[in-house]
Amino acid sequence: MTKEKTTMPGIVEIRILPPLAIGRLGSSATPLENYTLEIANPVGYRSLVPAATLVVDPITGAVVSANPPASVSFRDVQGNIKPVCPFLEVWMLLAGAKTLTPLTLQALQSLGADETAVSWSVQVGNIKAFRRTGDANDRITASVAPFSNHNVNALVGDCPNFKPGKTLPLGSARYLKPTAAFPQIRLRLTPAAGRVYGPTAGDPNIADDVYDATRGKWARFREGANNAPPSTEPGGIFASVNNVSRGYLDDECDGVVQVQVILPGKTLTALARITFGPPNFAPDGLPIRTVTDELEQVELGPSVSGPVPMAEVGSIVRRALETVRLMNTTALNSPSVNSMANQDTGAGRAAEPIFDPSVVDALAIRARHESVLLALNSGTMAWFSTVLRRYAEVGDLSDDGRRKMPGMMRGADGSHLALTRRQASTIDAAAVAIAPEAPAGNPNPGTLTPTNLSAILYHAQGNPPVAHPSSAISNAFPGLEMDFRNVWRRVFVGIVLHEADNFVVGVDANAPAKLRALIGQRLISVNGVRVIGVLQGPSRPGGPVVPLPSNQNAAANDPMAGKTNLEWSNALADALQMEGKSAKCVFVPEGGGPQTKIALKVRPFFEAGTGVIKRELLEPGELTQSLCSPWQNDYRECSCYYWAASRPDYVNVEPRVDGTSAGHNWLQRGRTASTAKVYIVDDFVDQRLVTYEQLFQNWEHLLKFEIGGRDSE
Repeated sequence: MTKEKTTMPGIVEIRILPPLAIGRLGSSATPLENYTLEIANPVGYRSLVPAATLVVDPITGAVVSANPPASVSFRDVQGNIKPVCPFLEVWMLLAGAKTLTPLTLQALQSLGADETAVSWSVQVGNIKAFRRTGDANDRITASVAPFSNHNVNALVGDCPNFKPGKTLPLGSARYLKPTAAFPQIRLRLTPAAGRVYGPTAGDPNIADDVYDATRGKWARFREGANNAPPSTEPGGIFASVNNVSRGYLDDECDGVVQVQVILPGKTLTALARITFGPPNFAPDGLPIRTVTDELEQVELGPSVSGPVPMAEVGSIVRRALETVRLMNTTALNSPSVNSMANQDTGAGRAAEPIFDPSVVDALAIRARHESVLLALNSGTMAWFSTVLRRYAEVGDLSDDGRRKMPGMMRGADGSHLALTRRQASTIDAAAVAIAPEAPAGNPNPGTLTPTNLSAILYHAQGNPPVAHPSSAISNAFPGLEMDFRNVWRRVFVGIVLHEADNFVVGVDANAPAKLRALIGQRLISVNGVRVIGVLQGPSRPGGPVVPLPSNQNAAANDPMAGKTNLEWSNALADALQMEGKSAKCVFVPEGGGPQTKIALKVRPFFEAGTGVIKRELLEPGELTQSLCSPWQNDYRECSCYYWAASRPDYVNVEPRVDGTSAGHNWLQRGRTASTAKVYIVDDFVDQRLVTYEQLFQNWEHLLKFEIGGRDSE
């Protein structure tokens, strides 16, 4: 009897997972091994446990093994940092199926195709200089045309304002050769080494003199001059001398990956986004507010109803603990140094500590977070919801307002940090009712339901946690993998908003006159919900809470007089649930004037049916465009200022005899285990700390990874 041949159902669609992947810079030829983060002690540090690591043959481009390494090391034997080189996987949805399954070599063959039916293209950009100069010739872009080979395809950054023959390496992409042992269709991305580039030959700070200062103006750019575009927030975050740019560039970038599969009778395509940024120097913890939190809020909305599993609230509090234990809270609390308390004076607030100085030692703050986390495990946490800072309260600089949680953490928009509204709603809901704990899910399932959330949360095989959006900070400097605030700029069809301000900076090329008239105006409300908050606090020490003049020269009818911007992520959370529909928007001219009321369509956030941020929201390079140039500059600019995460602050901490803490400034150079535990406050002069120039030249060997809060090397 002849066995009947079975035919695989047709493929309806394909996806690239994860839809957003993070590569991390490093010059080593050896990629970082894979590992998992495991919790043994409820309030202790997470353990880095070696996990299945895909090893790629450098000649053939095929995966040759997937065994856990004996150990995980962030440097090679020469001391060079291992880059994080994420894998992107192709998944398929078969006709009649409800779940995604991996696209494999065997699946292609069953449909009359082979590995050559798959082609990839990659487009990335570094447009930090362009973001500041406004000169389109300052755009650095790199692309790889559709390729089906298994070679290393270089991402070569080109720019009209580069010197003849000069380019800037931005990494590479490689289509891994599928085999019988490892048949899944994959792409591997490798970031650049993390070097600095500039305009002047012989400059010891740069790897190459690529920029032509006689053609472009980046090498003499001054913020706020020569009709420059609106400044970034914070402003001036680029290498400069007397506020004039040195013309330095880096090899960070972000962009889009596309895969195409040609089958008999049909062609299928899918997209994903990538970003290459600095290493996470504290890889055994997760930030309190991440890109994953932002994506979940967009997909699921800002509100949570019904019982909430305790683990969800515990995760938020644990991440707060993991963030705060890397911060010198005593220094942050002092208004006499470059600190958060001092920064509040920029809004006209009196220079005063945020908390009573007697209660802000790092060990005391850490113990307080630990007690909250332990209380969660016993179910006694209903009070915790009442002390959260709500997103509309970030302008409340009163004593009570500044002491809300998260405490002494600041967002990149210059305001005290608030959680996402969905995070806050999760805590609120848990205060009312706790849901039974669900069994832990498999982080690498063989099948996935084709929903955005499944894609957002997916960890590709072989990718370490630092390649996932859950490791990426969403609304704070320094040392960012991306500036996620840029995602919201084109939420309303036809206009472009400033990433950290309610200012209209541009319109679409074909926008009608009524939209062009909005350039220079400020958005103040959407569907009756204001996107600006009240700024208040004492203007003199011990004084009453009064409206604060955020702009000392503001006219009485200026819409921003005594106001502050609310970050887009939370202010637009309701509007984002109206994709494809029109929202009622109110604009006011800069400096005051008659209101303009207009209905604007809300752009869909994700590509249809996927977890990929829509192409119309972000061009390649825009996800990183408002970060420091070069990124190393940020590590000094933000000394003891923003909250610590991938760039730690207070390390090697131990108790003194009196119960207070002693430790090192993370930027203190030449320290060893026996170096006296003295925290050196960064006054930008003290030579005991790493200088800008030393970071430009040798950051890779000067900066230390922190494991368990201590130098790992």
